[in-house]
Amino acid sequence: MAVKSKYKVESGIPIPKKHEHWSKFPFAYMEVGDSFLVNIKQEKQTSCNQLKGYLWMQAKKYLLENSSLEKYSFHIDRQEQTVRVFRIE
Repeated sequence: MAVKSKYKVESGIPIPKKHEHWSKFPFAYMEVGDSFLVNIKQEKQTSCNQLKGYLWMQAKKYLLENSSLEKYSFHIDRQEQTVRVFRIE
C-alpha cells in the first residue's frame, strides 16, 4: 500500500540558475602576490589561530565553489592581532 504524501509533485517547473556565492573576502580579485589584512576584532574571533582557521575555511569554500587551484598563505601578527592572507599561486 502506497503512503500518500501531503506534498504535491509538480512537473514542468524550470530549475533556477545556480546562485553564485560571493565571499565577503576578496579572493576573486586577487592576483599572485596580492594580499589583504583582517583584524581579529573585525571578524569577532578570539585568537589569531581561530581567525586564520576561519579565513582558511573561507578560502577553501571559495576554491571549491569556483573549481580553482589557487593557493594562499597566511601570516599571523599576534602583536597587532591580525592575519594577512597572500595569494601565492
